[in-house]
Amino acid sequence: MEAVNILLIAINICVYMHKIDASGGCASPQYIELGTRGTVVCSFNGSFYGVIWYTSKEYITEESPVYLTEFVKKGKGYNSGEFDIHIDGSLIINNVSLNHNHYFTVVKLSSPTDKSVPHFIDVIVVVKPRITHPVINICESESTLCFWSWKDGQEIVCSVQDTRPAVTLSWKAKLSNEDRNISADMLITKNGILSKTWATINNTFLYSSALRLLVCKAECPKMMLKESEAQLIVHNGLVKMPLVEASKKNGELYSRVELPCHTRDVLFFVWRYRKKMSDPFLEISWAALNTDKWTTVSSVEYEIGTDGSLVIANLSTDQAGRYACMYGNGTAHGVIEFDLSYYVLPNPSRPIVKGCSNGSSCILTVHDKGTLTCTICGIWPRVQIGWRVLQENPGQNDISFVNEKTTITYNMKDTLDITLVSEYDASFSTNTNFNMECIVSHPEIKAFNISSGVKLLLLKVENSSSKPETDGSSPNWKLLKTILPSFLVVFFLLIGCGVIIVTVKMSRKRAAIQEKKPEAENALLEIKNDEKKETLVAEIKGKYAALCEQVHPIPYVREKMYNVNRVFVEGGLKYLDKDTKPAIQETWQEMKSYHAIFNDPRLKSKRRIVEGEPGYGKSTLALQIAYDWCNSSNTSSLDNAEICIILNLKQYGAVNSFFKAVKLYLLPTDTSLNEHDIESVIRKSHSVLIILDGFDELPGSVTNSNSDVFDIINGNRFQQMDVIITTRSSCLPDELAPHALRIRMTGFDEKSRQAYIRKAIVGDDIIAEETINRKLRENPFLFDLCEVPLFFVLFVHVCSGEERVPKFATVTQFFSHIISCLHSHMKSKLLSDEVQKYNFYERNHGELDKIAFEALLVGSKSMNWDKCHLRKICGADLYDQYVKSGILIEEDVLSLPNDLTLLSEKAVHRMEVRFYHKLFCEWYAAHYLSKYAADPGVELDLRKRVLCSFKPKSDNERSSVGKEESLNLQTELELETLDPFECQYVYRFACGLKAEAAEKIYGYLKTVYGGDKFEILCVLEQTENLERFHQVIENLCSKQLMIHGEYSRLHQRSTIQLLEFASRQGISITEVLLRNCFKSVDKNGSFLQLTSDVKFVILNTLEKIIISQDRWEFSEMDIGQIFVFCSKCPVLQSLNI
Repeated sequence: MEAVNILLIAINICVYMHKIDASGGCASPQYIELGTRGTVVCSFNGSFYGVIWYTSKEYITEESPVYLTEFVKKGKGYNSGEFDIHIDGSLIINNVSLNHNHYFTVVKLSSPTDKSVPHFIDVIVVVKPRITHPVINICESESTLCFWSWKDGQEIVCSVQDTRPAVTLSWKAKLSNEDRNISADMLITKNGILSKTWATINNTFLYSSALRLLVCKAECPKMMLKESEAQLIVHNGLVKMPLVEASKKNGELYSRVELPCHTRDVLFFVWRYRKKMSDPFLEISWAALNTDKWTTVSSVEYEIGTDGSLVIANLSTDQAGRYACMYGNGTAHGVIEFDLSYYVLPNPSRPIVKGCSNGSSCILTVHDKGTLTCTICGIWPRVQIGWRVLQENPGQNDISFVNEKTTITYNMKDTLDITLVSEYDASFSTNTNFNMECIVSHPEIKAFNISSGVKLLLLKVENSSSKPETDGSSPNWKLLKTILPSFLVVFFLLIGCGVIIVTVKMSRKRAAIQEKKPEAENALLEIKNDEKKETLVAEIKGKYAALCEQVHPIPYVREKMYNVNRVFVEGGLKYLDKDTKPAIQETWQEMKSYHAIFNDPRLKSKRRIVEGEPGYGKSTLALQIAYDWCNSSNTSSLDNAEICIILNLKQYGAVNSFFKAVKLYLLPTDTSLNEHDIESVIRKSHSVLIILDGFDELPGSVTNSNSDVFDIINGNRFQQMDVIITTRSSCLPDELAPHALRIRMTGFDEKSRQAYIRKAIVGDDIIAEETINRKLRENPFLFDLCEVPLFFVLFVHVCSGEERVPKFATVTQFFSHIISCLHSHMKSKLLSDEVQKYNFYERNHGELDKIAFEALLVGSKSMNWDKCHLRKICGADLYDQYVKSGILIEEDVLSLPNDLTLLSEKAVHRMEVRFYHKLFCEWYAAHYLSKYAADPGVELDLRKRVLCSFKPKSDNERSSVGKEESLNLQTELELETLDPFECQYVYRFACGLKAEAAEKIYGYLKTVYGGDKFEILCVLEQTENLERFHQVIENLCSKQLMIHGEYSRLHQRSTIQLLEFASRQGISITEVLLRNCFKSVDKNGSFLQLTSDVKFVILNTLEKIIISQDRWEFSEMDIGQIFVFCSKCPVLQSLNI
């Protein structure tokens, strides 16, 4: 206290002896962000005795909440944790609130008696906007630079939303020599503590007639926005750009091409493209000079070079066309145009002369008349082809070409084979030769100036009319008779030697050809296989692209489709860590992202199982992987996969071959590939990813003997290929490969839910986001239920718009409300006289219930129905109503006759119908089960494990010997055919719909191995009638009840809810096991905090508790706090840790 008194005396002396000075080491005003740890910076240089902070200017009469003397921090504000002081004297506010939006005073003392000057700092609490730069209405929210074609009367609006304090916006036009202000209408509105600012301009071409660069600038604290400016390049759509002659440009296909633009003394430029002259221009890239740096925006296929050139890294056929670069500096503008064409170099690289084995030159022995053929293969565009004679002495001999014919063949890859066939006539006196070339040329493409040389050896056959002398007296004749015998001997000897030499050479050549023949054939096969691979990949990506654009999160809005990447949000994922130590059990470890499936070495495996409960998004994850593969996402490791095959196994019942399924379900009907081609390509590919989606929906007719899908799963086929199988956790493949890795989807946490709300629902609307979050927080059961992604998506799309969302206590209540909302949406569009009929079918759907129930039975073939068949059974009115509401979905699918053995034109399209999701099928199946089980004439026969429906016998058939003999058995419902592990929601919904059915269903679940997990969930579907199940709850609490860390948050809360009810009713709770779910103990020992943040509260009737944690060492503090909690449980007798 003495030190404080000394400080106060020193302060009073300062007040009277010095004027107030706001200068020094403290700037004012200063800005700190709401909800963060903020610092009011006052950096006092050198050493000091003390620093005292006050929360107003009236510091003389105010007690200091925090001060620092001799490096010791004190004060009420410091003790409460509200304030702290940095070593340099700056004030730290640990959690900034609006209460800190005022003046602060700080006094620095160099010594206890120092006369110092107070510093006043105006502290302003700031709220940053979600988008940290000004947003122009016609731009995407993420971009600070965009392009727009303007027409008269259109407004441009710049805004910054949800800030504190309000931001001031202004518009200006950037010119070559100045920035000129533009008059704008500014509007500022307030909503609570937040402000929104708009600045609107109309006459954007006040200073320019064709092109200009507009800048929206925000005036605000620097910390509020990352970028204070947003730029807009505006083209006046009413003024046409000058026509210029386009420069011809040719680029080799799949190579780099650069198109230059004029960027000297310009402020901005825009690249535009159109395929044909009749097409409108589309803007593909643009850039604006910001200070000394270019800000660029470009489409995925293009880049902007450092000199402003347009760079096409990999020229494709679709990128050929007309390109224009518009540039300007605010006062002048210009345009450069290019006509870009692509070319393909021939393969082989030179023309081929028929009869020549060597493409560059050869020798042909011909007569004076004949035909010459020259071909250039795999070239684009069309070129000129002809003959050129190379003569050393022109005029001595001559050769002419007549009847020349050119044939053009179009190949599949948009290339040409051009063949020239020429007849020639040579005039010469003796045997001679001609040096010639087959030449290829193009007036614009120098790369096409190629040729192949050929030397023609022409043999002259002479016909003389004079008779030779045959008289024996002729001297010549005598000489001939003398030398002829010797000449003949020598001649035949030379012929013999020649024959031997030729034979040896031919045999060697033939052997060489035989050696090279397999190599040539293999090379040709590889080329053909590469072409087929390109076709297969392109056609599969085309299929995936269509599927990725057809996501329907809102059942009844079929016309509005989303891209999967727009709505996909990652939920939780864990993988099963198979520890090699036998003393430690296998545990589930967290995964950061689904990308870890492919790039985390711990998850390396050729067989992976992705498992999850219904509605957890297994198929959506498979579709997102397809999107990543098609778009070569940098965040994924799918670039290494040459081929990605995703097959929906519920369709597999129609075919028995993997390659046949690929052709039928992934390739277009007019594909040129057959099953053999597909198999050859896949087997020869280095990296193939196969995803078999929905193993739990594999039709019951598919078995090991008639399908190869099981061989793929257990590793007997495609052993070196990566295979991922998605399925429910309760339906894992029996013959799983021993090295398979299991991955489990754990649903949405708080972070995932917020990401989905922003990404798919509200965007940047903070108020709408907070409204949805408030509705979730107000309903704890709904908050837990929305851990299931499907339930959450249905809630935010279907129910979140309601002013008041009902308080849900069971899954049945929630799903019933979802169904009611779907129907209500449709009824709002009907006329009043149509509503009554609609209400009737909303309540009465017995035939649909039965069909849904039969589809879920073990061994059922499919959950898809022929449209005509289902419409006939259910009735046209009911069918049409449920299709319009989105509960039933129509799909155009390929159908195969049962006797089809080879895929052919016999496969036809037909319309099939399915439920929006399998959970909807389970909902209507539950109606059938609950109605049947609730019938007073139905009894549970545990010996047969069936529900039996009886009807009374006639009077003369009655007997007094027992009930069963007085009843006739009408029907039996075998519950074993409805697996509770695969169809748990059928049982839960059925129990929630009718209490009478719940009692019989509970009786059956007691006999099922592992059914105790479902007993609790089914009983709690009747939360309003728990007293009716007093005996049931007593039986449950008489044995061990487990809460596992792998259970969902809803399951954990439901179990604790049942325990709380038992405790209130005085029912003894024999034993509770907390398995891998303990997190901490409340500091007062009033509850245990589980890893899911669910609270395990004090139970007055709990007798024993076991806390089991793998790979966890309890600290002494943990054990002490657990003992405190246990001491508050009155009858607890045993604690095991």
